[in-house]
Amino acid sequence: MLSSRYYSASRLGTDAKPRTAMVVDEDDELYAGFNEVAPALDTRNLREDQDFQETLRTAGIGRKVPSTSRMGTGMMRMGTVSVRGNSSRAGTAARPVTAVRAAGYTSTTRDIPTRDDVKEDSIEERVKQMEARIMTLVEESCMLSARTDPDDETAPKKDIDLGQALAKAQEASALERQLIRMQEQANVGDTHNLDLTFAVLCNLAGQYALNEMYTEALNTYQLLTRNKLFPHANRLKVNMGNIYFKMGEHPKALKLYRMALDQTPTAEKDLRMKVMHNIGLLLVRMGKFRDAVTNFQHIMHEQGDFQTGLHLVLCSVALNDAEGAKAAFHAMLDVEPPTFHQDIAIDDVSHFY
Repeated sequence: MLSSRYYSASRLGTDAKPRTAMVVDEDDELYAGFNEVAPALDTRNLREDQDFQETLRTAGIGRKVPSTSRMGTGMMRMGTVSVRGNSSRAGTAARPVTAVRAAGYTSTTRDIPTRDDVKEDSIEERVKQMEARIMTLVEESCMLSARTDPDDETAPKKDIDLGQALAKAQEASALERQLIRMQEQANVGDTHNLDLTFAVLCNLAGQYALNEMYTEALNTYQLLTRNKLFPHANRLKVNMGNIYFKMGEHPKALKLYRMALDQTPTAEKDLRMKVMHNIGLLLVRMGKFRDAVTNFQHIMHEQGDFQTGLHLVLCSVALNDAEGAKAAFHAMLDVEPPTFHQDIAIDDVSHFY
């Protein structure tokens, strides 16, 4: 039995012959003519053909891919490939031709904040800065209005200080509205400081009233009293009643005084007595002395003071009520006078011996 062996040319070797079958035993007629092929298909002499080899080298065909570019799966990844001249770089480890230094992480780890963190920090910082600026303007406005002497109507500086105080109050209000818009655009409107809003609007309304801009003052006070977010704003109705009193609209002032009295808790006794005192004076101005006497008598019974007793005496005299005036005078005498503490100079101490 004849044995035959086949040899195959290596796929990577450059000196191996073309892949053809060779018969070791040439006497076997069964395999005769196996190596005989047509001249056009015979490639055994192509390696010795100089023209053909020169054409291959010029065209760049038939180059072998380096074995290092083969991945575990037998496939070549082309990630970032850069070609320079006749050499090629492939794979993820290769860097572009424009790279100055190697890409990747450095040896030292740095905690670099993300874009969202930087945005949140910047918004919070801007909010704090604007709140501080607003409070500074409110304080300056209050200081300017407090420097004026209300009894000195001829002071030329009074109008200037009040005008500057109002200007600062308006600037604070404009900045506060700008702060609200900025917080709403950043979706942090729920974190707005309501105490800041209350302080700004309350100061603005007070500055309007000092500058005799009563309509603007009433509108600003209504922004606070009608807002349910400010539960303690009802006492500001006393200020609104005072403005209506200055405007000569006594019925509206009386209505607001009584509304403020009804909405003042019983525990705040001092505030309730002051509101009732305003109501009594307004009733006197309206000529309702009987109602004023009833009001002043209640004050003397709850928390009497010398000024209320004097008003009660005058109202009784206006009603030609001698007995009522006598009783009011005795009640006024029973009130302890207020004590005023006065510092004594060191040099005057020797006079008391």
